[in-house]
Parts: sequence; structure tokens; C-alpha cells
Amino acid sequence: MSNSPVTKPAVPLRFQEGTLDPTQLRLEQEAQDTQQRMRLGGLFYVLGWIFIVAADGPRGESAWIVGVTLLALALVRFVHPVPPDASASALRRWLRWPWLLILSSCAVWGVATAWVLAEPDYDRARTIVLFGDVAFGTAAAHSFSMRRRFSTATVLLLVSPSIAVLAFLRGEMMLAWAMLVYLGYLGLAVERSHREWMQRFALDLQLRKQRDQYARLSRRDGLTGLSNRMHFDHALRESVAEAHKTARPLSLLMCDVDHFKTVNDRFGHAAGDACLIAFAQRLQREFATAETLVARVGGEEFAVLLRGIDLQEASGRAERFRASIDSKAIQTHDRLLPITISIGVASLTEAAAGDVERLYQAADTALYRAKSEGRNRVCVGGDERRRTPRE
Repeated sequence: MSNSPVTKPAVPLRFQEGTLDPTQLRLEQEAQDTQQRMRLGGLFYVLGWIFIVAADGPRGESAWIVGVTLLALALVRFVHPVPPDASASALRRWLRWPWLLILSSCAVWGVATAWVLAEPDYDRARTIVLFGDVAFGTAAAHSFSMRRRFSTATVLLLVSPSIAVLAFLRGEMMLAWAMLVYLGYLGLAVERSHREWMQRFALDLQLRKQRDQYARLSRRDGLTGLSNRMHFDHALRESVAEAHKTARPLSLLMCDVDHFKTVNDRFGHAAGDACLIAFAQRLQREFATAETLVARVGGEEFAVLLRGIDLQEASGRAERFRASIDSKAIQTHDRLLPITISIGVASLTEAAAGDVERLYQAADTALYRAKSEGRNRVCVGGDERRRTPRE
């Protein structure tokens, strides 16, 4: 017989294994990156405008309106964090908000600095304006490349108003051409940054897939594909703790293929492996629900953890499965193998103290009794008088 489980789980485990959703993961990454980068950038628009005003730039009510608007847009970036555990549709809705703020800030900066360039009285602030256009345009091209079209729009809103003023109002064509060439460079930077972001995301997705694959392999029996002993031990502890909290019933079946050594000796180990695989498939079909865990815990020994099912229902299901195996041979790829099984059943109410070890031992002891009384039967743990004999 198998030893009782003693390993404590490092993290909670679920019976159902999820799969990676690339769209969901990309939106989550985009939302996190957008939130992190936009919060830092908003305050620099305010500082840039302060420097423009300090360098004999605009004064009075108009200057205050621009400054307060940029400050408000910067502060609002902090009041709408990414919602935790949001769905893909919720993340798409959330992303509209930061992009609205980002584009609005770029538009205010672009229009305000174009106004400063258009006024000869503010020529002393022109260097700061152009420096700000270059700095913010470069930052936008590299920081918000998650969405190429929006990133391109931020660059255009920041730089193109100044180019238009230099070319058509101030007649400074050489400077306008220089800024236009730089605008072309920013377009290439947006494209390159977007491609690099997508490559990093693809690499991260691949690493996540490999990690999840390794995690699944560590929880799966290599032959049958069922949960292995380690996963079963963790899930059993988790389920017992949950049952105590919620007062829901919890039952455990321990199942053993009778005289399995005979199958190996008579037909060979390949046939024995095929028998175990086919048996595991029938066991999984019989008990596969979201509340059930089916595991291979030994060579020809299997366990079924039934959440939300009391002892009476569990023993009834165990007997029906035993009878189906007894009446219909196991079909492998090249032969029919008639086998029988012995099953031990226990529940938390049948285990004396209701803890993990005693529940496991109650089911394991019932299985041992079923085998010692002739096999091909179901025995219930915790009560020597209650057992289901072979019909």
C-alpha cells in the first residue's frame, strides 16, 4: 500500500488547468507599460512649460491656463489604475483612458509651443520650445510604441505644429527642414520601438508557455497523463482545508487493478502499460468533472478526489465503476484485457479526526481490506460492517 501524503503545498492548486491567452496577456502587458510610463511623463510637460515661461515666455492668464491644464492632465494620470484581474474587453476599455490623456497632453503642448514660436516677443524661449519638442517627441516614440498608430499620433501632435509655424509664419525654412527630417527619424523610431516591444512580448510569451509546460509536466504522470502523486498530495491538502472552511463533503477513492502483475507476466510490459493507459482513460471519463481530481499515485494504484460528494454517493459511484470494469474488458490497441479492480472509499466524516492523513489512511485501509477479502469489490473506510461485496 502507498504511504500517506505528507508534502505541504507551496502554492494553492486548482483541479482545472488553464491555458495562456496571448491576447489577454498582451493587453495586460500593454496596460501595465502604459500606466507606468504615462505617469512619469505627464509631470515633465509641466516642468517644460515652467521653463518656457521663465525664459521670458508668455505671461498672464493664457500662460496660467496652459500650465494648469498640463498639470491637471498630469495628475489625472494617477487616479485611474489598471483594474486587477480584468478581462480582455475591460482592459481595452481601460486603455482608452490613458491614451486620451496622453494625446490630450501632446496636443496642448504642441499648440502652446506653436503659439510661443509664432510670437517674436518670445524668441528667447524658442530654444527651450524646440528642445522640448525634440525631447518629448523622442520619449513618445520610444515609450508608447505598444500601439504604433497612437505613438505616431503623439509624435505628430508634439512636433508638427512647431514645424508648421517655422515654415509658414516665421519663414525659417532651414530650421523647419531640420525639424522635418527629425520628424522622419521619429517615425522610424516608432516603427523600430514597436517591433522591439512585440519581440520582447513574443519572447516573454514563449517563456511563459515553457514555464507552464514544465509546471504541467511536473503535475502529470508520464504514462497515463493523469495527475501524479505530488499534485494529488497538494490537491488533497488544499481540498481538506477548503472542506473544513465551507462544511462541504469530501470523499476519496483509492483504486487498485487486481493481479496486475499477471498482465505484465502474461502479455509483457508494453501490454501492461497499454492496459494502464486505457484504464486511466475510462477512470477519467467516469469521474471527470470540475470538482474531481483523478490521479495515478502508484504503479497500478489510482486515486479519485471527489469534492462536494458525500460517502454514500461516492461509494455508489465507486461500485458502478467497479461493475463496469468487471463487465467490460479493457480495450487496448491490439487486444481485450479482462481485469477487475478493488476500491476503498472514505470521506471526512468517516476519518476520525477529519485531517488529511487520516482521510487518506481510511481510504487506503479500505482498499487493503477489499483486496484481502478477495478483490473485485468496494469497501468503505471507517466501518468494518459497511462494504459492497462482488456480485
